[in-house]
Amino acid sequence: MGFDNSHSAYIQPTFDELISNFLAQSCQDIESIDLENPKPEDSDQRGIIKNTDLIKPWLDYHRINANFELWSAEANLKK
Repeated sequence: MGFDNSHSAYIQPTFDELISNFLAQSCQDIESIDLENPKPEDSDQRGIIKNTDLIKPWLDYHRINANFELWSAEANLKK
């Protein structure tokens, strides 16, 4: 495996579990998170969190709790 044919994959907890646990700890639900649409020229077209006070706590929580494995791109796409 090399850079071009590998992906990082979430293992326990899954990404969905990370989000759910973070929101529970923050006393929020997914519907309460306002997103801003990215600019059309932005290569990353995912929504951007409007409440900047949530960004650092989320990044800290993710850094501490996320676990990854290196998988082949083919295996990750089959997951």
